Amino acid sequence: MTRLELNNRAGTSKGAASKPLLILILLIGVGVLVLAVLASRRGSPDSKPPQADSAADDKPAPEPTEQPAPKPIATSPNMVEVTPQPVSPAIAIPSEAERAVRARQLVKSLSEVNHQPGALTPERAEAWRRDLTELVGQGTPAVPALQEFFQGNVDQRFDSGSGTNLLGEPTLRIALLKVLFDIPAPENVYLQEQVLRNTADPDEIALLARQLDQQEPGKYRQVIVDAAKAALAKAQRGELPGRDISPLAKVVEEYGAAGTK
Repeated sequence: MTRLELNNRAGTSKGAASKPLLILILLIGVGVLVLAVLASRRGSPDSKPPQADSAADDKPAPEPTEQPAPKPIATSPNMVEVTPQPVSPAIAIPSEAERAVRARQLVKSLSEVNHQPGALTPERAEAWRRDLTELVGQGTPAVPALQEFFQGNVDQRFDSGSGTNLLGEPTLRIALLKVLFDIPAPENVYLQEQVLRNTADPDEIALLARQLDQQEPGKYRQVIVDAAKAALAKAQRGELPGRDISPLAKVVEEYGAAGTK
């Protein structure tokens, strides 16, 4: 075999051997390129592993948190704090019929007071005076009860000379005449006039003269003078034994002289 043939065979064998090597190099190059691409994608900030997505999907929803309490509203110095007031129960107002019944009870209680020494204590005397005040509080419904009392012509004298008068009034009738004066007119005025026309007691005439002339100035002057003169006539006949008649003379002098002006 010639040298030329040997060289051709050697060239042919080299060419055949170099083809697989080229294929291998190409495959390695492609693999390196793929690895480079994957490495660049893993390093990108936008990429995240699929496990993270699934973990995020499986994460339970957050529980609702408790809301904080509202802060108090700041008040201005000019604002006035209003404190709710308790509702008081309604007070029942007695009817006129109920007050009339109560007035009769009070008049009876006042009339039955035992003012004898040892029987009347300061506490009982105070309770008696409270009953007088309550009788005034009954108003005009108390007038019929007082009228019944005065028509009965009964009385108690409290200043009997013992030196102690815890009730502070000379007689029961005088005390109730003062109560009558404090009751609203005109009912009290009419009853006072009736009592004045029928009494001969010097102290009662003097008291009624002042009260009537104060409520109706000048209207009852003649009635006052006539009552005082009638009582003076009884005293002259001895029908008022032991009574001081000086108040009667003063009434005639004061109201009689005023009526002649």
